[in-house]
Amino acid sequence: GTIKATGKNALAVKAYDYTNNEAAEWKNAGEYVNISGGTFSSEIAENLCENGYFPAKNSDGTYSVAAAVVVRYTVDGNEDGMVCEYDAADLQAAIEEILDAAEMREATAVRLALYTDVDLGEEEITVPAGVTLTFDLNGHTLTAGSFTVSGDVTVTDGEGTGALNATASLEGEGKLSVKDASVTLTPADGFVLKDNELCKVVAVIGGTGYAALEDAIAAAADGDTVKLVSDVTVVGKQLVIDAGKKLTLDLAGKTLKISQYAAKAAQIDVFGDLTLTDSVGGGVVCSDYTGTA
Repeated sequence: GTIKATGKNALAVKAYDYTNNEAAEWKNAGEYVNISGGTFSSEIAENLCENGYFPAKNSDGTYSVAAAVVVRYTVDGNEDGMVCEYDAADLQAAIEEILDAAEMREATAVRLALYTDVDLGEEEITVPAGVTLTFDLNGHTLTAGSFTVSGDVTVTDGEGTGALNATASLEGEGKLSVKDASVTLTPADGFVLKDNELCKVVAVIGGTGYAALEDAIAAAADGDTVKLVSDVTVVGKQLVIDAGKKLTLDLAGKTLKISQYAAKAAQIDVFGDLTLTDSVGGGVVCSDYTGTA
């Protein structure tokens, strides 16, 4: 069975296997003893602690266990075997230390899993560039002011009960995707979730942002204005305004480029009604087409 020591006077610290009247410490005692409370006269072995707890020493010289954010990480798909333990407020330090360790090992992939809920209030969590990171909520809730990604991060939750309560954004070439449908992600201003991936907004209709100009055009109702908020490059295809569409495209000082499309000389095909404007000035529509089609 399983021994759970949780009371003030819990005594179970080690388990012994008696063979020929000789007592030897049971090497796999951690599979049966899970300590989440109590006071002890000697230090508690780490493998006997319940998930989410670690050995602690009291001011009076006795020993106990304490709750903490426990982060277990996997590097390059191989279990590292190390458990890094931090107070909730030090989760950012945990991320940086784990990534530093991965860098020293020339690793390209790291998996980080929470073992308890974390509430950082309005603090920011940042994931730097350089390592591909899988962030497993592991059935727990992470609350923070913001979650800013410069690297390549996948948020997952195999338990199906985890939550990420933070506004998410990207910096530089950062990528952030959600693997499990149970994970909810709140994009920061200027970002939108498209196909489970956080993307920068490139066009807006009123107050609604879109990750692709084609998506905005498809969503536009008659008379709507699609406004660019960043430079847009349409790669390998035309920009098409279907028959029955009537809209205004406001460049707003940005550049719209059709790239790597050579099937037709016409880089933008309008079958509907398109009005092209530039409310800011300096906007450009261009193409790298050099063919003769």
